[in-house]
Amino acid sequence: MPVEGVTDIELLAQIGKGQFGLVHRATMRPHGLVAAKELDCDVMAKSLGTADWAVLRDHLFAEAETLRKAAHDHVVRVFSVHYDGPKKHVYIITELCDAGLHAAIKNGPLPLAISRKYVRHALLGLEALHGRGMIHRDLKPANILTTGGTAKLSDFGLVTDNLVAGYASQQGYLEHLAPEVITSLRTSTKSDVWAMGMTIYRLLNGEPWYADVQAALGIDWTDPPAAIHRVKYLLSAGKFAARLPWMPHVPDPWRRFIRKAMSDQPAKRFQHGGEMLTALSTLALPDEPSWDCTVAGGNIIWKRQKETREEIAELKSVAPLYDFHAISQPLPGLKGRRLTHATSKKSVSRKAAIAALQAFFATRTT
Repeated sequence: MPVEGVTDIELLAQIGKGQFGLVHRATMRPHGLVAAKELDCDVMAKSLGTADWAVLRDHLFAEAETLRKAAHDHVVRVFSVHYDGPKKHVYIITELCDAGLHAAIKNGPLPLAISRKYVRHALLGLEALHGRGMIHRDLKPANILTTGGTAKLSDFGLVTDNLVAGYASQQGYLEHLAPEVITSLRTSTKSDVWAMGMTIYRLLNGEPWYADVQAALGIDWTDPPAAIHRVKYLLSAGKFAARLPWMPHVPDPWRRFIRKAMSDQPAKRFQHGGEMLTALSTLALPDEPSWDCTVAGGNIIWKRQKETREEIAELKSVAPLYDFHAISQPLPGLKGRRLTHATSKKSVSRKAAIAALQAFFATRTT
């Protein structure tokens, strides 16, 4: 399907759906296969609380030159922006990448080693944007795309300070706004740092865990107005990062790193992407042991292989309580003893089970 008035772009299959429209695989001369983000100006205007879709169209076109100048290995390349007048659609043509990291954490967290690699790539991209006087304003797992094992930032430039209030009312983004943005609606490199901290938290803990965290914090997105009110209250009340519980395998250095990024006081955070990137390299944030973790219902299983043995930890829901155990055993076909490192002799509270597993994981430093 061609874009009205444009002869060198052909839309192919739909490959995604965003808040304001669809994402297509497309072809564009001379780049070959590309991604085409199709934005419905009427939908955007309604969602963002503005009556004039033409303002949004002009904003996107004004940003096009800036986006093209943001060329970097870890920033999704933007080729062009086009407008289909009859449909009131704007098309942003970018390089074609794989899915965002939100898909990678759908069933559980990323292993530490993979998280560290992708976080480093994202921070390299953020450092480049901040170094050019740009602010992303929409950092979240869905906007970190991967291609060939490389992570790249995408979807920057779509949100401005004038639009951030309406955009932030959407599920999955509001918690990424720093407290000062909630009160002043003004973003900065330091609010990007907050959003990156929240993004890393979700990568290390996974979406099922984060859904439980939201429920525990009283955030229920089946009632959007109430959820928005609750999130804004929690953010403005302070110490939001301190309220976030952690999967037991996440090491303390990573927790401190994220809490600093999400400090209530902007002056106490990393001040920009470059400073956060330096901290990632100098604070000895561990990428081992790197557990494979899956979540199904109320059950969580961690596994890893070390030399000739396999280690397994499990948290199992027996509502309203929990069982847990942690063992190591020889790999199939090898000789050795099965060892129990931690176990619940009777069902216990979730807090007690998490504490016991955290103590186990603390002994597994390599």
